[in-house]
Amino acid sequence: MSKAQLGAFFAKVDLDPGLQQQVHDAKDSAAIVAIAKALGHPFTEATLARHQRG
Repeated sequence: MSKAQLGAFFAKVDLDPGLQQQVHDAKDSAAIVAIAKALGHPFTEATLARHQRG
C-alpha cells in the first residue's frame, strides 16, 4: 500500500507547481513524508528511499 500511496503522491506533485516547490524545499525525506501524509498519502521514509534509489 505504501508504494501505491507514494505513486499517487508523486502523480499529484507532477500536476501541481506549488506542491513541486514544497517538495523541492523540503529539508529531508521526513519533511516530504509529512507533506504527503498531510495530503492523505501515507508512506514511510524507507519507501521513499527505495523509490529515490530506483
